[in-house]
Amino acid sequence: MQELRLDILGTDQLYDRVLSQPENHDLFDEKEVQGERVKRLRYLQPTSGLFSKHKESHFVVSLDNTRIVAAGTIQTNPYNEEQIWVCHVSVEDGHQGKGFARKILEAIYVYAVEHGQKVVAGSFTERGQCLKHIHTELDARYPQAASGVPHKDF
Repeated sequence: MQELRLDILGTDQLYDRVLSQPENHDLFDEKEVQGERVKRLRYLQPTSGLFSKHKESHFVVSLDNTRIVAAGTIQTNPYNEEQIWVCHVSVEDGHQGKGFARKILEAIYVYAVEHGQKVVAGSFTERGQCLKHIHTELDARYPQAASGVPHKDF
């Protein structure tokens, strides 16, 4: 049975892990899936620390403390430090439907409560529509982290 682990990493920690663990070398590589060019984990971009100044954190789910199979990124709102923006949540194709996105989002809400912040969901892409109901559930479960900002479609 594989061990499931959730870690919160800074941008530099994420890239160090990608470089040091062969299982994750393809994290940012593109491949063709159903006629579309996609990264293994969608919406992740190597930034070389570009966004570190914006207090970006990455919530990653890995199997056996190696292979990253899901990731979500938050960023502190530079105009209102009491808010965190959910920039994206991505799950590797072969691991979708296993509750990893929910696990990441719940960890983000717990993090917000612990840090006295409010969660603002990003704009939902067509593919990300399935996450709206999770945000709604978590807003109700963690009202102290609910921002009240309406969800938007991309």
